[in-house]
Amino acid sequence: MRLKLLAVVAASFMTAACSLFVDETPQKAYAALAAKDYVTAEKLYGDMLKSDANNPWALFNLGVVYQNTGRLPQAKANYQKVVQLNPQDKVGETTDGKGTGVTLADLAKQNLAALPK
Repeated sequence: MRLKLLAVVAASFMTAACSLFVDETPQKAYAALAAKDYVTAEKLYGDMLKSDANNPWALFNLGVVYQNTGRLPQAKANYQKVVQLNPQDKVGETTDGKGTGVTLADLAKQNLAALPK
């Protein structure tokens, strides 16, 4: 009986400990982007890219930050990299309500096409 109780306590502790280390950066970054807090969004997406330079979601959303802050060459470079990576993940939500249901690569193509020439 005592052994079983220790196993449950240990399992509960491990679950609690693991939940402390869940990375909420993507959710915080997207919330900042949706709130048009571009300084915070840029920092958080930049942090994500330090861990994975080919994270297509961070690249795309950082491109949105660049586009919305007038840094069009950087936005273009980020969108082009997303197109090159060709992620086929479907977009579930966007900050402007457009583009849901298409692939991230296709949305990057749409944003590239929308940039001034």
